[in-house]
Amino acid sequence: MLPLSEPLLREIQREWPGPDGSTKVTGVFEFMTPAVESWVRERSRGTAIAYIETEYFGGEGFERSAVFRDANVILGPLDGAGPGKVRRRRARPPPEPRGVVVRGVV
Repeated sequence: MLPLSEPLLREIQREWPGPDGSTKVTGVFEFMTPAVESWVRERSRGTAIAYIETEYFGGEGFERSAVFRDANVILGPLDGAGPGKVRRRRARPPPEPRGVVVRGVV
């Protein structure tokens, strides 16, 4: 996993300018610029790379992803729950114990 930090993003934008404007892929994501897409595509030659975005604030947010191999998108872009929404599931409390049975030699 390689987080897309501000210093890395600046380096990518300087070294991999990418095409002008958004592409079919970058238009789906909030943080994938054409430069980042070019960088990910180049890094995917001979291997598979997943690009994942997630953003949350106050329990709301989104998850999006795409998988690249040999400079091509092979899966996605996928949107986890629709534009700007994340399905929230509440954890179920563990069932209350109803007794314990112990078997063994007495």
